[in-house]
Amino acid sequence: MMPLVSVIVPVCNTLPYLREALDSVVRQTYRNLEILIVDDGSTDGSGEVCDEYRKDPRVQVIHQSNMGPSAARNVGLDRMTGDVVAFLDSDDAFYPDMVQTMLAVMERSAADIVIGGYAQFHAAGRMEASRPSKLVGYREERMTSRDALAALVEARISHYAWNKLYSREVWNGMRFPEERRAYEDIFTLYKVFLKAGSIMTMPGRQVMRRIRPGSLSHINSVKFTRDRMEAYEELELFVKDNIPRLFNERQFLSLLKRDMSSCISNWGHLPWGEQEEAVDIRKRLLEKGKTFGIGFLPVRSKIAYGIIRFCPFLLPCSCLAYSGFKKLVSPTRRPASKEKQGHGAVAP
Repeated sequence: MMPLVSVIVPVCNTLPYLREALDSVVRQTYRNLEILIVDDGSTDGSGEVCDEYRKDPRVQVIHQSNMGPSAARNVGLDRMTGDVVAFLDSDDAFYPDMVQTMLAVMERSAADIVIGGYAQFHAAGRMEASRPSKLVGYREERMTSRDALAALVEARISHYAWNKLYSREVWNGMRFPEERRAYEDIFTLYKVFLKAGSIMTMPGRQVMRRIRPGSLSHINSVKFTRDRMEAYEELELFVKDNIPRLFNERQFLSLLKRDMSSCISNWGHLPWGEQEEAVDIRKRLLEKGKTFGIGFLPVRSKIAYGIIRFCPFLLPCSCLAYSGFKKLVSPTRRPASKEKQGHGAVAP
């Protein structure tokens, strides 16, 4: 018997992209699907579009007040009855054979999680599958839970929930943190990996990811900067507490480098006037520098760290000037022509 695959799609105010996302699910070459669309308090007409898809008997639509993406995904996890689960963000899309190809790898390898590649698009309209701006791919490789956790920490595989197929069992007792409105994947995925017996990466690309202004992952605010910092701090604590059983010192420093560099950049790009609200972020960042040093940071991050430490009011000005300079000297963006091989995904 063919396994039932539950696809969970949280939706909130993504009307311009929603039909492309939902069409990519209902038109999958693998047909034995349970499609759970969770309208998380949309106010732009997205809820009505979701209801149009009820004509497909495989589709369930759940409407709720706005509680955030974690709560929406959790509703799907609570309702699902499938043997296997996948997630899709409502401004992204699956390639037509995504479920079929990933499920074939899962069944052949008896893996608990399968991780696929993705294509990235800067597109306001429909994404053209043949014209991605970036391709992230993997070779076929079986990993133990420990190997996969190490790869996750080193950013050789991504923290994203949506480019993976999961056995139902790894989500037993697991849910996304509903108090978080951003970076909930970072808080969650390493715990899911811990429950997996084996994990497979596979070649090819399975998901089309849209990069757009205004999406949760591209809003720069004090709250989202704080959420990201706290997500990485939780992961860092987990890594540090599990040396040498699961990790080593080099992997911890790799994670810390990514965390501090990104936090420095986010702090510098906060909207004007919001730095005063972010004094706790600055304090925690400086404490990390005092505890671990900054010798492992890239040169640009070291300079920015010094500005944050001694002249914090200057960093937004320098970031603004640098961004303007980059726009002047950068060549026109060209679509990537060749998919990365091996572990190439960048963590959020």
